[in-house]
This record gives sequence, C-alpha cells and structure tokens, in this order.
Amino acid sequence: MKPEDTAGAMRFRWASNLIPYGTGADRFAAQGYRIALNTPERVRAAASVRGLLGVELHFPDMIEGYGIVGIRAVLEEAGLACAVVSPTISRPEFRAGGLTNPDAGLRQTAIDRVRRAMDAAAELGAYRINLWPGREGHDYPFQVDYRRLWDLLVDTLRTCADHDPKVQICVEYKAKEPRVHSAVGGVGILLALLTEVGRPNVGGLLDVGHAFLARERPAEAAVLLARHGQLFHLHFNDTPGDWDWDLIPGASHTLDLIELLYWLQRVGYDGWYSLDLYPLAEDPTGVLQTSIDAVEQLAGFAALLDNAELEAIFQRADTLRAQAVWHELLRRGAQAADSTPADRKARR
Repeated sequence: MKPEDTAGAMRFRWASNLIPYGTGADRFAAQGYRIALNTPERVRAAASVRGLLGVELHFPDMIEGYGIVGIRAVLEEAGLACAVVSPTISRPEFRAGGLTNPDAGLRQTAIDRVRRAMDAAAELGAYRINLWPGREGHDYPFQVDYRRLWDLLVDTLRTCADHDPKVQICVEYKAKEPRVHSAVGGVGILLALLTEVGRPNVGGLLDVGHAFLARERPAEAAVLLARHGQLFHLHFNDTPGDWDWDLIPGASHTLDLIELLYWLQRVGYDGWYSLDLYPLAEDPTGVLQTSIDAVEQLAGFAALLDNAELEAIFQRADTLRAQAVWHELLRRGAQAADSTPADRKARR
C-alpha cells in the first residue's frame, strides 16, 4: 500500500485521571488494596509516566483542600497541565439524583458544585469539565416521571452552561452503575440530550468502556459525536462488556480499539487522549505507562491501513476483505516482533 494512502501517524496529547492512585477499593474490600496518595503525591507519581502531559482533577476532593494557587504550583512543579476538572455529583447526598434531584435545594447544590468546578477549570487553564451524571436515572418501574427527569436534566445543564460559555461541559454517558438505568445511557440518548440543551459549550465525552457497556462500537459512537461537532473528550480503557472494569486499553477489544483510532484520525479529533483506569492489584504508574504504550502501538497498526482500500470495502460492505485486512495487520505485527531492534529502529 502507498504511504500517502494510509491513515497517517497519530499525534497524542495524553492525560489521565488520578483515580489509580487511590485505594483501589471494591465491594469486597472497602478498605482497598493500597494506601491512597494525596493530590500532590498523585500528581508527582503521574509525572513519571512517559508521554503524559496532563491530569484530570476531581472537584472538590482533589482541589479545595489545596486551593487553586496550591494546585497550580503542584502542576507546574510536575510539568503537567490540568486537562479536565470533574465535579463529583454522585455523593450520598445525591442518592436521588444531583441535577435531577426532586428536592430543589439539593438540585441547586449540585448546580453550584458544577459551576464551581467550571470556575476551577477556567482558573487552571483547562476550560473543560467532565460531567458524569452517575446518579441521574432510576432503578425500578414507576420510580420516576421520565418527562420530569428529562426536563430537569435539560434545564440544569442549560443553567450550568450559561454560567461560563468559555468552559466546555463534556457529558459522559454510561448505561448503568450506580443506577440500574442511567438517564444518559448511550450515545443516541446523549445526542438527543445535547440537541435539546442547545448550548455550544455542552458536548459529549466518549468513554471506550462505557460504549462497550452500552453494546456500541466506540468507533461508531466517535463518528456520530464528531458528525455533530460534539466529540469534546475521550476516556481510554477496556472491559469485556459486562461491567465497567476500566482495564488497560486493548486488553479485551484490540481490533475495536484499532478501528476507533483509525476513525479518530479520519474525523480529525485533536483533543486530549485521556486514561480512565481502575487498577486493583497492579502498580498504578505501571498501568498508566502500559496503557499509553499499548494505544500508541495499536495506533501504529491503524496508520498502516489504506484509506482507498477501506473505501472500496465500505462501498461493498465486504466482510471477507475486511477480515483479510485485519489478518494482514496481524502478519505485519508478527514480522515486526520477529525483527531485530536495529531493524525496528531502521523501519521507524
């Protein structure tokens, strides 16, 4: 295949949230499997990951105890940027919802937290928040008035967006957990929500594992969001599809990840590539480094794909030829693995 006909080399701007440096608790070991680091310690540990340029900070947990000035100093010392601020609106007080809570007072508390997170994002230079509406949804039939739930979600998002139009609100969808049925459970529902909200600073966050959880192909979800100009942010991880395990990218869906990387290049995505992982027994820094290396290696496979050849496959929906392309990538990968380090250096 001709080099000019391939997808081309990808350029990554890597970030990660700092959850891997927490306790790693699960429901069988609520105390976790390690001692949690504080925010400055987490930032310094993440700074040792090769290729990492930014971090995601949860608000208020990781910021308020240190103040904006203190956090900015920690980031500058580590040589990292703040990529995203994530307001936590899934706390116990919001068990009946945050932005859709039936109690107007609690609803206002959630709105205020989002607004303060937006202010922090602006002060830290991120100008972007990750809004995960985890407690918005329901668990049982006849538990909620779906019309009222949707009205509240649209209205509160508009209120938050209008607080500072310069700050992007990246809405992260997820099918389930902690609610049995999340209000924003798939990319189609997210697009409907974004259309109704109608604010240019409100867009979508595609979490790869959440797409699998919703029985979606991440590449298709990315294309749909990009088609509407609403692919604001990405979270990379993996899962077999039964739960939100936040595994190392490519651990379960290697080919799907290559397809996603190919289409991110085709649609011109130029934002952060952020990691959202939850290691239990594994070394957090090692997991972050392995994840970056894995995605970049798979991006090398995506760069080998011939656009013209794929267009011909798409025109005929040629399943067998599409599989042959995948097998050819495996063959090339095997050849690269068998070559000497000098050969690999020369090839690069």
